[in-house]
Amino acid sequence: EGISMEDFVNFSFARKLKEKGFPQKCFGKYEMQDACYIDDGRFYKGGCITEVEEAYTAPTISQVLKWLRVDRCFHVSPDLINDHSVDADGNICEEWTYWSYSIHHIIDGVLYRDYNQFDHIEYLSYEEAALAGIEYVLDNLI
Repeated sequence: EGISMEDFVNFSFARKLKEKGFPQKCFGKYEMQDACYIDDGRFYKGGCITEVEEAYTAPTISQVLKWLRVDRCFHVSPDLINDHSVDADGNICEEWTYWSYSIHHIIDGVLYRDYNQFDHIEYLSYEEAALAGIEYVLDNLI
């Protein structure tokens, strides 16, 4: 199917990644806040397009996950979770699945975040869970 806009981090992530030292060359870049340029094509994220002072590389979510794993030793794992609710008698009355994430440090094996900890947010997609995990690492661990 090819690359789509949802495969790339958004502009605010691109800025944060640059601040955190993300070094890789990317397929895309941001020269405007809401427009991601990819090779000769242009994807628009939507909204008002405003120029930015400098260009930012626009990595894919996959590139960022690999960078965190290989260069920073944090493994962010988006996970599909099955859950259920029970009635007063302990019988399952509803079942559902959702996305969440866990974060491990590769060298010492420390589990920094598990889907049962903290906010227990149920994400709607793999990409949404991956970005939440990436954001947690960037804001709290690097």
